[in-house]
Amino acid sequence: MPEEIKSIFDALKKIKEMTGTMKIGSSEMVQIAAVKELKNYIDVILKDHFQVKPSFSVISKRESESEEVYVCELVFKDAVHLYESLALNISKGGCFIKEDDLLSIDSNLELNIRLEREKIDFMLEGKVIWINPRDTQGRPKGMGVKFNKLSPTQKEILDGFANGDLDPEALRLLNPI
Repeated sequence: MPEEIKSIFDALKKIKEMTGTMKIGSSEMVQIAAVKELKNYIDVILKDHFQVKPSFSVISKRESESEEVYVCELVFKDAVHLYESLALNISKGGCFIKEDDLLSIDSNLELNIRLEREKIDFMLEGKVIWINPRDTQGRPKGMGVKFNKLSPTQKEILDGFANGDLDPEALRLLNPI
């Protein structure tokens, strides 16, 4: 692995850089092999994180505009675990929460999210749109949450982080608690 690759986020940036500059010719095969190596590196890192669940707890329940809202705390060990949560989700604009105690589909959430290692806290609102009631085919038990009420800036930050364009520090700008 090249010396400048110190994290999964470095690998994602390097992949984007390399795929954006590929030219037809003999060096293309070298670049393709390097991209494959970087993707394998990311897969290995994510497999190491696969069994680790974030800490998820419902703090309270409140009424908002005639809907129940679960106020929840979601604590990830680090930004890589949040990245995995975003990657495990089926579509952009949401996350997958590995959790044994599932909420019902259509449950509204206020998620107070914390990244412990980076000491980053932010709040997002969402809705449970799908659940996986048991570990199956490489997907853990948990719930898919679609973020709602995202501003264009928040969406850009989340997408940039999920695509590897932004460092975890950018998450501080989402919606600080």
